[in-house]
Amino acid sequence: MEHNARVNVLINNLEWRIPITHALGWHPIIDAIPSTSTPKGKKDIVWLDSPNHSFSVKVAWEQLRIHHQMVDWHDIVWFKNVVPRHAFLLWVAIQRKLSTQDRLHWFGIHGPNRCSLCLRNNEDHNHLFFECSYTKALWWNVCDRCDIPRMTKSLDEWIRWATVTWHGKSFVNFSRKLGFTATLYCIWQERNARIFADVSKTSNLVFDQIECIIDTTKSLMSFSKCRSVEVINNPARPGSNHKEVNCINYK
Repeated sequence: MEHNARVNVLINNLEWRIPITHALGWHPIIDAIPSTSTPKGKKDIVWLDSPNHSFSVKVAWEQLRIHHQMVDWHDIVWFKNVVPRHAFLLWVAIQRKLSTQDRLHWFGIHGPNRCSLCLRNNEDHNHLFFECSYTKALWWNVCDRCDIPRMTKSLDEWIRWATVTWHGKSFVNFSRKLGFTATLYCIWQERNARIFADVSKTSNLVFDQIECIIDTTKSLMSFSKCRSVEVINNPARPGSNHKEVNCINYK
């Protein structure tokens, strides 16, 4: 079926004309059509499970996707104004699915199982992100910057602690979550740069990069919060429909 096909492609002489396809996306839709249903007499196609019978991508997705129980740490990963690539990497890391050296060995890809940051210990998720001497120095700077207590914890312990402690939508907790996700992302980027491009940065330079991410995101948030506006008639053109909008800048 063409990507720009219309609904009437599925109807012929007031009868359903379901395409023969092996595409997985069609099966839930085809199975949802009762065998006794008929488009006869219907002038409008409606989405029955929608509150107002109108179609939306959100409603369709919620009906077609497989639902799972929400995890406790969802707000640490997927929070408002999070950098998407940072959230995705943290989500993968929590499930221990990043291609660290220990996982590559488990899959039979043998190479030097050594941390590329400290060049001393074997690389796994906990060592790379929290136990390595390079990342520890980086974390102390991030903790001081984001008002987080200096702690020696594993990834699972950090997530459990943050889930309880960073609850809520305060600006302080947002800064902490933003710093946390950005730090893990930058550590992974630095690790890959050393392995695949043979370039490296000191932990202080990586921290400067993290600070830049935090400050830039906060600045974008401050700009987006310019929601209070005063709409007044333009005095220079009496009777004109032209409006002048003054936006309050939040710092």
